[in-house]
Amino acid sequence: MSDADETHVKEAIEAARERLDERFWPALDAIRDLLLLRNDDPTRREFVARFQQTTGPVMAKGVEDTAFYRYNRFVALNEVGGDPAQFGSSLTTFHAQMSARGANWPAAMSATSTHDTKRSEDVRARLAVLSEVPEQWEAAVRTWSSINAKHKRNGMPDPNAEYLLYQVLLGAHPLSTDRAHAYALKAAREAKVHTSWLDPNAAYEDALRDFIDGCLGDEEFCCALARFVESIRDAGFVNSLTQKLIALTAPGVPDAYQGTELWDLSLVDPDNRRPVDYELRRRLLDRLDEVDAQTAWAERELGLPKLLVVTRALQLRRRMPEVFARGAYEPLIVSGERSDNVVAFARAGQVATIAPRLTLSVAGDWRDTTVELPAGEWHNEVTGERVATTTANVGDLLHRFPVALLVAS
Repeated sequence: MSDADETHVKEAIEAARERLDERFWPALDAIRDLLLLRNDDPTRREFVARFQQTTGPVMAKGVEDTAFYRYNRFVALNEVGGDPAQFGSSLTTFHAQMSARGANWPAAMSATSTHDTKRSEDVRARLAVLSEVPEQWEAAVRTWSSINAKHKRNGMPDPNAEYLLYQVLLGAHPLSTDRAHAYALKAAREAKVHTSWLDPNAAYEDALRDFIDGCLGDEEFCCALARFVESIRDAGFVNSLTQKLIALTAPGVPDAYQGTELWDLSLVDPDNRRPVDYELRRRLLDRLDEVDAQTAWAERELGLPKLLVVTRALQLRRRMPEVFARGAYEPLIVSGERSDNVVAFARAGQVATIAPRLTLSVAGDWRDTTVELPAGEWHNEVTGERVATTTANVGDLLHRFPVALLVAS
């Protein structure tokens, strides 16, 4: 047992003591002594093992399958393994974490979407753009709530569920009525506030369904929603490409969940387990052989840019397995006015990832921002361009395509 284990157990016991009547305190003391393996014997060890096996599912049911459906401040953060209280991190922290991952867990999985994610990687990437336009988002939600007030029945659904719905409709737009119904019903039952799987509340569920029908049948609301989506759509696409390229090139073993080679605007299961259109993916793979990166970005609606990034990065990993399996992670120095908007790192001095973040305010204007590359000539795997300088202008690197994957010549 580590010191951290002992600290967690003691903190949990004390938190429970504050909430329970004194007559239960002896039981808490006994549980504490058991979990800390005091008066050790095989029977006690078996209890501790069983307890540890149980705490994971209990945590998942309490946090991921209950709290994450109630705490809807910013649902892009309500993800399995995530912390809704943490609004991102600094680049310094990110690089430190990636360096530690490369040193300690180089073969850990890098998963951005799975069968169990609450919202797919591309839904979260689009929602993340809201962190750049909080005032506009607040104004939009107030307007939408006013428009849709007439669709409520006896004040149902409550404002918290309504706010969740607006985030979901934005992140997964365009979302069909059937998919919206299925998601909202599952979210309401998981939250266990007005209804639940074990004790369904038909009146609330009917009101929720009618509210969705009213919203998605309201031309004024649907037009306003579409306008807002259009204003952040491209920034969401860029976020998706940055997220995917980092997952494919940073320390760890990348996992591409079925269908996420293209934009995938899926919600929680069973929505993220729908059949994948593999024939479309075959056609678009063939299309990649015919177009350059600029054309791929111009034809972005179907997901051609994401397929291009996935394809080029995986091909590079196949050619240079040692670089990605054991190559050192090296943060690159970024300078200039937009330096905080660039994630840049190298692997073993042979591969460099240059990807933008928080790009809505950048609007393609990188000004004097530069990145310092290791010495030598570089080749952009995505665009085919040569980079002959070690102090590269970020605007030049990203003028044809939103992200850059460089390889030393």
